[in-house]
Parts: sequence; C-alpha cells; structure tokens
Amino acid sequence: MAGPTTTITVRLPIETKAKLDRLATITRRSRSFLAADAVAAHVDFELSILDAVDPDEDDHGVDRKQRPRTRSGAPAVKASKPKSR
Repeated sequence: MAGPTTTITVRLPIETKAKLDRLATITRRSRSFLAADAVAAHVDFELSILDAVDPDEDDHGVDRKQRPRTRSGAPAVKASKPKSR
C-alpha cells in the first residue's frame, strides 16, 4: 500500500483477533498491514459486484430498513458522505 493513510478503529471478535495475531506472527507482517490489506480486498470485491450490477447507481437501491448482508453475514453498511459546512 502506498500513499496517504488514515486510522480507523474496528471491533473484532476475540477469536478473530487471535487468528490475526497468529497470521501476523507466521507471516512476519504487522496486524495493521494484514487488516488494511483485508479491508482493501473486501471493499474492492463488494464494489466490483455492485458496479457490475449498475455502475452509475450511487446507492444501488439499498433500502435503509433492509440492508443487504456481506459474505460474512454482517450487515452491509454504506459509508456516509462528509457533511459540508
């Protein structure tokens, strides 16, 4: 990954963090590197599916009351746009 970065906080199940720690040890990569790589891959994957359906649609017809679920079963969340002042 190159270029500017930002920091986010993510809540993980204890088991997932333990797996991440194990992977970091085995691969000699930082947890941060592995997490950023996984998030980037997941975002690219999800967007490629949505863009294949309708590349010009911004919210892809998502009903805010019934959000779609991701492959992991978690509710899919659309990032909010920054509010202008």
